[in-house]
Amino acid sequence: MTDDRSRPPAGKAADPLTRKKKEAARAAAALVRPGMRLGLGTGSTVMPFLEIIAGIDGVRGTATSAATAARAKELGIALDPLSGRYDLCVDGADQVTPGLDLVKGGGGAHVRENLVARLSDRIVIVCDDSKLVDRLSGPVPVAVLPFAAGLYEGARPRLDDNGLVVCDIPAGVIDDPEAWDAEMCRRPGVVATGIYPGRWIERVLIAGDEGVHELTA
Repeated sequence: MTDDRSRPPAGKAADPLTRKKKEAARAAAALVRPGMRLGLGTGSTVMPFLEIIAGIDGVRGTATSAATAARAKELGIALDPLSGRYDLCVDGADQVTPGLDLVKGGGGAHVRENLVARLSDRIVIVCDDSKLVDRLSGPVPVAVLPFAAGLYEGARPRLDDNGLVVCDIPAGVIDDPEAWDAEMCRRPGVVATGIYPGRWIERVLIAGDEGVHELTA
């Protein structure tokens, strides 16, 4: 069961980017079944997804940010603490390659997103076509312990919902995302980077001018 709460009021057409995000969200919502346990990602494409799934019976989720938790509560979606396994995780991305490698964390939520993704049987990414890139590149959001933040001169240092400092670490083109992530995670104080390897991802739903198309591994 779905509703039309993600649609603009009559007479007010959504701008093209908003329309694309809602189309990707609808495609992801079509994968949700009653009673599913969901990982609820963070970002502007996930918000319309929440609005659509709010009408599906028995759905429960774990939110990856305070913003997602607040919106889910407003919509009446039951929330659980992090535990067990999730049937499906739906999240956004800042960059997506044809091989499904991702950069995430522009919104500062990638530590919780990473945890929920690792506990999910399926990971589906929703985005618009502006996120497509041939290869990943920096800067990449990296979460570090506050005590170690002075070791990293990243742009736009900011606190996330866990009290960690997120720094945008400079990087050029990243030819081997997993190796870049592994090397960065060996550095003092680093908790997690915004790199997601393509092997984690089941599919990416990308909304463009001609509708939604799907990338799979």
